[in-house]
Amino acid sequence: MQMVSSLVTTNTLATDYLAGKKALSKFFGGHYTDQGRLKALAEKIDRNFDRSRAARLLRAQKTFTGVKQAEERLERFVAEGGFIVATGQQPILFGGPLFVLYKALTLIKIAENAQEILKVPVLPVFWNASEDHDLPEVASIKLPNLQGELETITLASPDKNTGPVCLIELGPETEGLFESLRSILPETEYRAWLLDLLAKGYVQGQNPGHAFSQYLTGLLADFGLFVVDACSPALRRHCRGLFESEIFDAASSIQAVKASSQRLVSEGYELQITPLAMDTHLFMIREGIREKLQLSKTKGAFRLKRSGQEFSSAQITELLDSHPASFSPGVLMRPLVEADFLGTLCYVAGPGEIAYYAQMGGLYRLRNIDMPIIYPRLGGIILERKIARILEKYSLEAEEFKGDVDKLAERMVAGQGPQAQLLEELEKIRSLLKSSFVHLENLITQFDPTLSRSVNKTESSMSGNLDRLASKISAAAKRQNETLVLQLNKAAAQLCPEGIPQERRMASVYYLARYGKDFIKFLLDQFQPELS
Repeated sequence: MQMVSSLVTTNTLATDYLAGKKALSKFFGGHYTDQGRLKALAEKIDRNFDRSRAARLLRAQKTFTGVKQAEERLERFVAEGGFIVATGQQPILFGGPLFVLYKALTLIKIAENAQEILKVPVLPVFWNASEDHDLPEVASIKLPNLQGELETITLASPDKNTGPVCLIELGPETEGLFESLRSILPETEYRAWLLDLLAKGYVQGQNPGHAFSQYLTGLLADFGLFVVDACSPALRRHCRGLFESEIFDAASSIQAVKASSQRLVSEGYELQITPLAMDTHLFMIREGIREKLQLSKTKGAFRLKRSGQEFSSAQITELLDSHPASFSPGVLMRPLVEADFLGTLCYVAGPGEIAYYAQMGGLYRLRNIDMPIIYPRLGGIILERKIARILEKYSLEAEEFKGDVDKLAERMVAGQGPQAQLLEELEKIRSLLKSSFVHLENLITQFDPTLSRSVNKTESSMSGNLDRLASKISAAAKRQNETLVLQLNKAAAQLCPEGIPQERRMASVYYLARYGKDFIKFLLDQFQPELS
């Protein structure tokens, strides 16, 4: 097994950030490899960081096992003036695609690197964004079956779920999910271990958010990972001050993001998030429904974007005092909540996150919170031996499967045997046809210019017939080269399933079932941190 390629960037801004383009430094406070930046930021964070509060939050998590090693690390973290590096993700079923694991493992390596530099404990903390309400995005995974065909396992969900994932209860269908997983995963020495690990969290009556935390903690606790559930009551109780600032100073918050966004656009970048004039960066949860909180046209009032329900300033204040869990941070407020509690030194981000962090500098300054160093997560393509042999056989690279596999097959077949000769002959005919019609059109124009259009139509018709003949030759060649086509499809199903980058489509449980914790160690070996 090997890993090829690097982080799959989906936007120009992320690509330029990785390349260290100077024009972007002002949006991030510098580059993640800048000499001395880690120590300088640690000194700033140290002035206001409440480590005892952060330790209490980590201990309050339902998934915190209280094992001696974890407790000792927390005690050292407080006593020796340690720091926290973080990442986060919505709680995707059964651990989700590979990129979720990549985030967590990058985080673990970054913590080790930062600890070596700072000479104090550095804890890796994964923020489980369980307050998210986009259930379709988190309710399914895809992995290949024993025949190499991609299959989907999906958690049944309400038709119109608008509430946080942490308020959904797993039902009797949970056993069906495991039956599907058992039928797909190969029989290996690690299969039972993995299924048992998943079964500890994904049980009837539990919510998918907690199940995700339980699984991730069990999988990576030995590597020092802590997991925070965003719906944790201990967390929400302490968010009042930050939420109050965001609500009653929303105009300043909106303007801060707008200003950063305008500067990005002036540099030629597209925005990851389009700021809206009336939207705060918070949601409200009412009767199980999560809705965006907006400024109202009525002075001093607020409204819910979907239902239109209005709240006075007094009602908002009362809710903040009595039930702060009624409020939930949006995508631009969540990093501030994390940094406020965890004193986040570094944040491990994917390409999309890198792009929206570029819009957040003004928001951090407004709330007097230090923006963390934004560090790109591990990325690439896992290449198993059986797939590597296919690539070697046909002299292909993994990146060639990012496009249409049928076109790749046609191109491969076109260069082999009789088909190559036939297509070469067709090209000769096409070239001869083109030059003949140029000559014919010149003659006809002199004879009767009105016939010129007929000449063009005739040429187009004959050229189309040649195209159709070429397609039929390719199809016949593919039928005669079924082994090649089958092997290319098999490789594509793993390297770029359904035309989507492997890391965003392929479930990590597929590889964990095949290789166990050796897969985790393999991935950790692929990543060399660059903090300094």
